[in-house]
Amino acid sequence: MYISWENMKKNVVKQILLISIFLFLYSCETTKLVKKKPTTDKIYYASSGFALVYYDDLYKNKIVSKRISNDKIEVLHSSLKKNTPIIILNPETSLSIEAKVTNKSKYPNIFNIVISEKIASILKIDLKNPYIEIVEIKKNIKFIAKNTNTINEEKNVEQNIPVENIIP
Repeated sequence: MYISWENMKKNVVKQILLISIFLFLYSCETTKLVKKKPTTDKIYYASSGFALVYYDDLYKNKIVSKRISNDKIEVLHSSLKKNTPIIILNPETSLSIEAKVTNKSKYPNIFNIVISEKIASILKIDLKNPYIEIVEIKKNIKFIAKNTNTINEEKNVEQNIPVENIIP
């Protein structure tokens, strides 16, 4: 059997090409890409608009879906969760009060919030124009540091510094 020099070159080139493709495909490392979820800070609720001052007739006429007591500081809101701390501000008098959302409730979309008569009297809200501002209070805003160790060199610093005057 006779093999020509040209055919032999072609076979060698094919073999080298196949081996290089094989090495290229199987030498690559397969890794899983782990997508990190973007950290988004919570967007706190803030709104300004009209408040609906609660009366028992509103519940009886099915304008408001939940009841509240007018003798207590109670608030109904359509989107905030129960026990969400908020500040209600009357921009005309600059009076404000902290309250917690008593319940979620359905009421006309014209109003931002349903408040009790007690809140309306504390804030001195004009019942003909009950314009207020609402701001959700951030929870867990306190930071408490853990115990630390003081190095001996740091203890010596306070002893070496003379104190002349203390200004209150």
